[in-house]
Amino acid sequence: MRASHRLGKMPLWQRIFVLLTIFSCSLTGIAYLLGHEFSIYKALLGQHSVLAWHGIFAVLATMALGSVLPVHIKAGFHSKRKRMSGFSQLGLLLILC
Repeated sequence: MRASHRLGKMPLWQRIFVLLTIFSCSLTGIAYLLGHEFSIYKALLGQHSVLAWHGIFAVLATMALGSVLPVHIKAGFHSKRKRMSGFSQLGLLLILC
C-alpha cells in the first residue's frame, strides 16, 4: 500500500472502518426505529438486541469519527471550501451524540 501525503486523505483501513461503522450504526438505528415506533416487523426489529447492536455500533462510530475529525476538520478549514456544509454536518453530529 502506498502512503499518501495529501493533507486530509485517510488511509484505506481508516476509510473502510469509518464507512462500515457509520453504515452499521445507521442501519441498526433505522431497523429499531421501524420496529419500535412504526411496528413494522416488531417481533424482529423492535427487540432489545437490535437496540444493543445499535449502541455497540454507535460507540464504534464515535471512535471512528474521533480518529478522523482532528485532521479532517483542519484540512477542510484551511482549504476554505464547503465550510457551510462541513460545519452543518459537524453540528448535526454533535446533536446526535
